[in-house]
Amino acid sequence: MTKIGWVVLFLCLYSAAASGQALIIPHIVDGGVWQTAIVVTNTTANTAHLGFSFFMETSGNATQPWNLTFLEGTSTQSMTIPAGSTIFLHTPGTGTTTTQGWGQLITDSGIVAYAIFTSRAPGAPAQQGTGAAGTPANRILVPFDNTSGIVAAIAIVNATSLPETISASFRTSEGTVSRGTLNIPANGHMAFVLQLQFAATAGQSGLAEFYTNIGTISAVALSFNVSGAFSSAPIYFESGPPIITGGSGPTWTRKFPTADPGFRGFAAMAYDEGRHEVLLFGGQTSDFSNPNDTWVWDGSNWTRKLPNTSPIGRMAPAMVYDKARGQIVMFGGWNFSGQVLNDTWVWDGSNWTQKFPATKPSIRAWAAMTYDAARQQTVLFGGSPVDVSLPLMNDTWVWDGSNWTQKFPTTVPAPRAFASMIFDPLRSQAVLFGGRIGVFQNYQATNETWLWDGTTWLQASPATSPYPRESPGMAWDGVAGQALLFGGINSPDAYNDSWQWNGVNWTLLSPAISPYLKFGHAMTYDSGYQRVVLYGGNCCGPGNDTWLWPQP
Repeated sequence: MTKIGWVVLFLCLYSAAASGQALIIPHIVDGGVWQTAIVVTNTTANTAHLGFSFFMETSGNATQPWNLTFLEGTSTQSMTIPAGSTIFLHTPGTGTTTTQGWGQLITDSGIVAYAIFTSRAPGAPAQQGTGAAGTPANRILVPFDNTSGIVAAIAIVNATSLPETISASFRTSEGTVSRGTLNIPANGHMAFVLQLQFAATAGQSGLAEFYTNIGTISAVALSFNVSGAFSSAPIYFESGPPIITGGSGPTWTRKFPTADPGFRGFAAMAYDEGRHEVLLFGGQTSDFSNPNDTWVWDGSNWTRKLPNTSPIGRMAPAMVYDKARGQIVMFGGWNFSGQVLNDTWVWDGSNWTQKFPATKPSIRAWAAMTYDAARQQTVLFGGSPVDVSLPLMNDTWVWDGSNWTQKFPTTVPAPRAFASMIFDPLRSQAVLFGGRIGVFQNYQATNETWLWDGTTWLQASPATSPYPRESPGMAWDGVAGQALLFGGINSPDAYNDSWQWNGVNWTLLSPAISPYLKFGHAMTYDSGYQRVVLYGGNCCGPGNDTWLWPQP
């Protein structure tokens, strides 16, 4: 690892055999009282070739390769099946513990397959249900019935190489709409009782819709009664945008301006209250360059500014609007030329001016910074020296418009970089979330929440928190009166989930539409239009996308 550090650009691809098809068997269960039979039929007049891969669920819905054996003793990695014939493959079903997962069948066209699930509970007759293998889709519809002692159970597979946040929407037979979210890692498998996973479906019947705006998913559904008997439940693989609309709650909407800054990761962005526009500077482009261009967003379009003086190009600087002085402040960052910076610049609406304070923080990138409106000063915390031989930082500094002053609080978070910080004006405190902690070769993401009251740091103890992550976006949502957090990464998993912080606890939101999986995106609150603005970011999607929250 060099001083350049890491900048991860994911390729959001789903690969299958170019000459055939990939069929997903969404659920395989063996042991305890369970046995699975896989049935494969060749519907053509030609001999067909096929091969299986199996994945066993471990923890956190993750999987690992599964050396699944069958009573037939057949090698499943490379098989042939004669024209117009069927083969059966039975798992042993003799283990004392239950193991579950999923399978993928790469085969010629004209092959169909399904799984038969058999339960042999002591003292009860054998029960069977089936689930078809199929081609994954980005949207799946599942009619459900959780009434009269019947419960629906569903297994969902993310057969792609990237984690997916799946939007779940439900419309009951009475017309009530509710929403939820599932996070499934790459090659992940999640099996659940519907009413336990989504409480709003308890005692209800209706339609469930599972949707991902990137990648694809597969699923199977079963319906159980109070005696433990079960049967197959219908499931429909669809494409296109969600069809269950309505219900309460805000959502994201993408804007399509006629001009934009292009692909950007780790750009700096802040809302200029004095000029009623969002300012974006620099960042990382798709060709790993660091421009020093300045752009403004007026609520509908991006316009490039041409100041007489500009800072050198950089990524991962810290930037906020200093309301007391009516100017935007930018500090530090680094670039692919190897420069790690600790310069301070201010923007007055038409030009950049470098400041030369008597004291200042050391060189760094990925520091967290916000404007403390209660104390009329900018607060900076931590960051990375972009040199793995040096530790991450946990120093606290404040900017008063002319000089940086280091603070020495009695309590302080552990050293970290890639964290996000906003100011909560309702509680007069800065909120710091997440980031990377630890030392080189033992870095790890955190989901700690810390509060700054102008004097010291206090670690919050929320009942629920987002997953640990680095480089999320965070902004104050003045409409909701809460902080809004979106996305981030805990390598190799990127996220596109939305969370709100109310001063005490984090709440996972369930927007009908979400931006792509991403990290290193820019977010700020446009108080003029009362919208959070999100731009760009690494991982998946075009990298030059503009999103607004809540939907106008």
